[in-house]
Amino acid sequence: MTEAAVKEIVQDFVLITYDIPQKAAALRRHFLKAAHEVGAVCHTASVYLMPYSDKAQALANELESAGHAVIWRAHQPDQVTAGEIMAKYETAVKIRCQLIEQRLALANEHIAAGRLKLAQNMGIKTGKLLMQLAQISENWDAPWLPPRLEKLVAQWKGVYEYSKQG
Repeated sequence: MTEAAVKEIVQDFVLITYDIPQKAAALRRHFLKAAHEVGAVCHTASVYLMPYSDKAQALANELESAGHAVIWRAHQPDQVTAGEIMAKYETAVKIRCQLIEQRLALANEHIAAGRLKLAQNMGIKTGKLLMQLAQISENWDAPWLPPRLEKLVAQWKGVYEYSKQG
């Protein structure tokens, strides 16, 4: 088996379960935004997860202390199931990367059309998304993520710096 074919199967996860009534839409949005910011991804209805690390646990504990959430450290003994969970997590992180790439392409279109203020505003939001992705990279040992993050940050810097000239 080649080195590239070897993939670590993470079997320990931080699970975040929440119970926020539909009527409390603002609270629900706030919680989901916070869960997303710490790098958690939706696993099933009302359950978010991320690979376990001490830092991931601490971030999740902050969500729990805000109320309406319960944090669990879970071990998945079955490697096949753990692999499926990690594949779902990895897909969600890759989708985040693609979203950032789309935002950068759109910001470049705005710059080309002379809409520098719009591009700058997109740059600010995209910077926040990149910070979230950096947090995921710190908490999860995925060899493909740091180089992709570096590339995205370099692209973002180019877009954001150019848009500020307007």
